[in-house]
Amino acid sequence: PILTIFQISITCWNEKQRKTMEMTDEVEIKLQELNFTRTNTSPSIYDPILQKYGITITFEVRWNALTNSFQFIR
Repeated sequence: PILTIFQISITCWNEKQRKTMEMTDEVEIKLQELNFTRTNTSPSIYDPILQKYGITITFEVRWNALTNSFQFIR
């Protein structure tokens, strides 16, 4: 296929809920540099076993086989 869509989900974990949100912002900035677009953010969850907060964020990007590069999804 000439165009393919990739979707990835990343979960950030930390003891503090605020720090977890800051981590998701840092991940988004790095992935935006590669033309990934945030498509979904799950609500913050608390895992009593890990005793940490987690937020899962989902990103999508199109890969163009002709140019061998990621394309921005509008």
